[in-house]
Amino acid sequence: MTIAALRRLRPPAPRRPADWLAMAIFGWLAWGPLRLILAGHANSYLILMLAFYLLLVLVYLFRPPPAVPAIGPLERHLPLAVTFAPAAILRLHPTAAPPQGAILTCSLGVALALWGLIHLRGNFSIMVEGRALVTSGPYRWIRHPIYLGEIITLAGLVWLSPHPVTIAGALLIGCGQLWRAWLEERKLARCFGDRFDAYRRRSVWFPAPGAGRDGAPPPPSGG
Repeated sequence: MTIAALRRLRPPAPRRPADWLAMAIFGWLAWGPLRLILAGHANSYLILMLAFYLLLVLVYLFRPPPAVPAIGPLERHLPLAVTFAPAAILRLHPTAAPPQGAILTCSLGVALALWGLIHLRGNFSIMVEGRALVTSGPYRWIRHPIYLGEIITLAGLVWLSPHPVTIAGALLIGCGQLWRAWLEERKLARCFGDRFDAYRRRSVWFPAPGAGRDGAPPPPSGG
């Protein structure tokens, strides 16, 4: 999205309180890498993280309301947990002479997530909500490039701090991201039907538990 395009946008009114809260949290998270950059510890990972969080603030400022909102605690609370829990892991890694391989791994993960966010734009949501079906950029090949990027970043964070707490936290967050992706696919299948089914068949992701040969998520058991 160009600067000129951003200037033509006007925030839809009114913003939901949850949107303002998300923007405040992402702005606060952006301060972490910015503080380290200003202190002279700049690296590719910190710069990409800063760009990612600032873009999230813009996304939440301009995005439209969902066509299909999140329903139930799983679609609301699980995504919140796996989105913000990595910030706690970040505080555990050493700041002195971090391994360059770990920095590169984190940078690759954030770069993939940032690439996905650039194409997802106003369709991004923390909670499991239905908006548009995006198939451009990395979404052409990967159904959840942002989540894959975050999982790669988690691997880099474990490398930065190979502590049992970090490893356990990363495994839990990674499993939560997979579950979140499967919940989203179930909602997208409801919203877009055959169109999403065709997209799912030509893109890749981890097969859902109980999925058939084609990797389709199992149908909901109720409701």
